[in-house]
Amino acid sequence: MSTTSLDRIAVDFLILADFAEVVNGKLYVMGGGWDRKLHSSQTAGLEFGFAAGMLVPWTLANEEHRFSIGIEDADGNVLGKPVEGGLKVGRPIQSVAGQAFRALIAGRLQGPSLEPGTYAMRLSVGPDLERRAVFYIVEQL
Repeated sequence: MSTTSLDRIAVDFLILADFAEVVNGKLYVMGGGWDRKLHSSQTAGLEFGFAAGMLVPWTLANEEHRFSIGIEDADGNVLGKPVEGGLKVGRPIQSVAGQAFRALIAGRLQGPSLEPGTYAMRLSVGPDLERRAVFYIVEQL
């Protein structure tokens, strides 16, 4: 197995889920990978989970990296309050110089009531790394 030659953080995955959490370095996801939610007139607000994995290069380990994750509409307007935090990955004792390390984050987002349309969950890490997971709110028949 070779080492990774990353020179900046890379988003490995971003998943929409009914529920997600990280426990002891492992990701637990229930109802993950969806891209459509049914719209209902009784829906007060959309609440769902997210999970993301980032690859942190050797040179950026042991530093805090700020992230923000939120919902935006098709025009890029932020809806609701984003979840913000920091992640920090250390170098395990048996790691080899040049390796990358996976940082996992998971949580829940509370969004406003969303009308049928196209939306995205946007993950920002630092000043110039973004990843979007597009999803759709569709009319319930």
